[in-house]
Amino acid sequence: MAIVDPAQFEAEEDLDNALLNKRNPEPEISNLHVVRRAFAEALLWCFSALVLGTAVGVGALVVLGPNSRLTLAIVVLGTVILLYATLALQGWNIQSFGGVTLTEQLNRWVFRCLYCLGTFLIVVGSAWSVAS
Repeated sequence: MAIVDPAQFEAEEDLDNALLNKRNPEPEISNLHVVRRAFAEALLWCFSALVLGTAVGVGALVVLGPNSRLTLAIVVLGTVILLYATLALQGWNIQSFGGVTLTEQLNRWVFRCLYCLGTFLIVVGSAWSVAS
């Protein structure tokens, strides 16, 4: 919706912000808990990309055989996606006090998806070329 119909996304965000302003504040969570949860989530995302990328890379080697040009292209594409995700990430300029607006959630979701895709592609290309 944010790409296809930005006006509709902004309208949805206005409605969501109105609901956020009306609800009772959530209980305070310690900063240490937030950091520990973030590290656990990051570990899960990275491990998933590593396992899936390795499986696809080894599978590609079995099905398609060695192909150094294609593996190099896959690794370069993954690297470009990681760089793009890092440079496109928005921070302070969209940050609210609670970090819960739809725009902030979309920003985090897109960043994580791009980062996992880039990591996955790097692992696929690396596993494919190393296994051969």
